[in-house]
Amino acid sequence: MIEHANPGSATEASGLASYQANRASFPREELLRHLGDWVAFTRDGSRIVDSNPTLEGLEAQLRAAGREPQDYVYESVPTDDWICSAAGLSS
Repeated sequence: MIEHANPGSATEASGLASYQANRASFPREELLRHLGDWVAFTRDGSRIVDSNPTLEGLEAQLRAAGREPQDYVYESVPTDDWICSAAGLSS
């Protein structure tokens, strides 16, 4: 079970920093496998748990696998070629 931090807490800030760091370094090649899909990232942003062309379908897949949809961070992966890491945006 994933524990949820209280809004504005140090735990929430630490979790957000961890997510941002992991998401920024997430391999572009892995994202390319999910073009046009919605993906469910772990809360720390270190891996993709599942994907589906629709958000509703993704949530249904997570539930079918015994997972709680609110325990994940969702992101749409566009089909165009603008995908880059956040690290590349800061330079």
